[in-house]
Amino acid sequence: MTFPIDFTLKQVKTELMKKVKRAGIKNTNPASYYITVRGIRMLDENVVLSQIFPNAKELAVLELTRPFEYEINIPDSPVENAVLIAESMIVSESVFKISKLITSVDLKKYSFYILGGRYKEHEKLDNSATFISYGFRESDKLTLLGEPKEPDLKELREPLIIQYSPFDVIDTQKNMLKRKGWLKKQGGSKGGNKAWKKRWFDLDDNQLAYYVDDAEKTMTGVINMAKFLQ
Repeated sequence: MTFPIDFTLKQVKTELMKKVKRAGIKNTNPASYYITVRGIRMLDENVVLSQIFPNAKELAVLELTRPFEYEINIPDSPVENAVLIAESMIVSESVFKISKLITSVDLKKYSFYILGGRYKEHEKLDNSATFISYGFRESDKLTLLGEPKEPDLKELREPLIIQYSPFDVIDTQKNMLKRKGWLKKQGGSKGGNKAWKKRWFDLDDNQLAYYVDDAEKTMTGVINMAKFLQ
């Protein structure tokens, strides 16, 4: 899309939101979206484009960004029926919201869980963890599991799909998120020496790995950055 150089970012956002609505995305509340440069720096919506980008070619770095929300649905269901999982929502809240929408059973007679993930498709998620901490992608297979509390009831299993995943958006910006270099890290996280040591760090695809040296032969640790991304 192209915009007049005297447009404010608010006007740009209004036009971009029309595309969001046409796409059938669940969350179409403009207040939940913001304009960023390269998906990182949030911008004041009252600023005119010409004030930010004297060079029109730089407009390509503008993006309409969503908060870290998931849209969870069942296969072949209309997009607008997706369950919106907010960033701060823990798994138990997510499970309740999903089971309430897509099942017609008495919820009090079942214990509901979500199974799935990239590598462990048949394990229950931790109900006390935030849903977003798992870093699910749209390709991941999830299942809603309903375990009956009464012997005459049958177990329920419902396949789930992820229609929108914020981490897939991040993946489109991998080149921006790749960084390597030397940093100092304090030890003692497990009760050992708390001295500061020089380590080689490699940030790639939401993982911050650190090594003894830049040969990257011996990885001494890794930090999952998904839960820190905003």
